Amino acid sequence: MSKNTPKNKIINRIVNQSTALGALVILLVASLISNFYLYDSNQNTKKQNQTILLESQNLRTSLDDIGKKYENIAKQLDINEKDRLFLVQSFNQVGSEYNGLMNNYNEKLNEVTTLQKAVFIPDELLKKYSKYYFLNENYSPSSTVQISLNYTLNGKEVYIMPEVYTKLEKMILDAKNTGINLVINSGYRSFNEQKGLKSAYTQRYGSGANTFSADQGYSEHQLGTTVDITDGKVGLVTSFENTKASTWLRDNAYRYGFILSYPRGNNYYMYEPWHWRYVGVELATYLHDKGLNFYDLDQNVIDSYKTKIFD
Repeated sequence: MSKNTPKNKIINRIVNQSTALGALVILLVASLISNFYLYDSNQNTKKQNQTILLESQNLRTSLDDIGKKYENIAKQLDINEKDRLFLVQSFNQVGSEYNGLMNNYNEKLNEVTTLQKAVFIPDELLKKYSKYYFLNENYSPSSTVQISLNYTLNGKEVYIMPEVYTKLEKMILDAKNTGINLVINSGYRSFNEQKGLKSAYTQRYGSGANTFSADQGYSEHQLGTTVDITDGKVGLVTSFENTKASTWLRDNAYRYGFILSYPRGNNYYMYEPWHWRYVGVELATYLHDKGLNFYDLDQNVIDSYKTKIFD
């Protein structure tokens, strides 16, 4: 039987059409499935995009909130900084006023202290006696203390003003630490003691006593600020200047406020390398540094040091 009979042709056509239709259906179904997946994917993407967009919006809102909080904090900090600066300025102003008041107070206090010193420190302590000024028989230091017997010649009782003794003792001890022995031969002598001493010298040496001994009322010893110092071996003689003790005193006594009243070549008394008078550290230092003698200064210059004599 022939395969190409009309019947077979019809069958083949139907088969071919069916096949084409099946293929078309398959393609259609595949397209629907693909579109479904694309739609579903798009939906998921949209959902994700919506989620991301929502999160972004929330984040933006959070950032805006944080920004506002930051601005508020910054404003607050600015306000606090202004308050701080104001407080600092106020504090500095108060501090400046306080310092000004303290300076004024200290100036007034110094003035009061100076006035008190001017009143309570006797004028006599820095006067030029020895044929210039006179100390009457009623003058004596406000108080005296006994110098330690360890410092005096043969344990002799010697007295001096307490304010001067503190300086004298320090000088003696400092000298001792360098191997120098300073011995006090005499200190305060009253008007009457000086009168008796001068009388004895006059009887022995005649008018020559005037070259080394002051009349009563003109002796620095009556002040209670003057001492005769040796090394304990050499007495009150000019040769004392050749001792180590004398050299040490010339180099250092001013540091403790003591001066040599009658140095070599003075116009008042014979050279007395043992005779040391306390005039205060500042004046003694000035005299030492300038190479001047106390008695060569104008009295008004000397008086300007009175309030500093015990500083």
